Amino acid sequence: MIFWQLFSTFLMVGSFCFGGGFAIIPLIEKAVVENGWLTFAQFADVVAISQITPGPLATCAATFVGMKQAGIIGAVVAMLGLLLPSFVLMFIIVKFMAQFKHLKWVEAVLAGIRPVTIGMMAAAVIFFLQLSTLNEKIHFLQNPDWYHFSVQWGAMAIFIGVLVLQRFKINPLILMLSEGIFGGLFL
Repeated sequence: MIFWQLFSTFLMVGSFCFGGGFAIIPLIEKAVVENGWLTFAQFADVVAISQITPGPLATCAATFVGMKQAGIIGAVVAMLGLLLPSFVLMFIIVKFMAQFKHLKWVEAVLAGIRPVTIGMMAAAVIFFLQLSTLNEKIHFLQNPDWYHFSVQWGAMAIFIGVLVLQRFKINPLILMLSEGIFGGLFL
């Protein structure tokens, strides 16, 4: 049962992951939190760890969740569920794209995917903003009192400081090290 649940969940996630690793974060977060496999805080840790490990974020997250739920076989099943749609889609595209790329409906489908990708990237920005600057996750649509939340003002100051300093084209490595130092000292 758990193997089918892992496979089908990550198959669904993999079927709708346009836009790369950060765009897929909201889909994975919703799937793993709703299934009770991870809490929001645990998923945030998985995202952070995925950024320092080799491989795509989604693959690392699927492997971690599968391993946590059902061991090595669960990790393989979750990863296969995630990767199967991309593999099949790429196979089809490579085989037939040259023949169909000038059709109006193909152009329309590709044009329709672009705004969805931008929306998913915006959801990832909101995810990271909540994760790094707020003390709790805000459910805008589910909670009518969503405006009652507390801000981590030190984290917000670091966030705004980095946004300002990026305008001066400072080396990103220096920015990351300095924000890590300030976060360690003041948060």
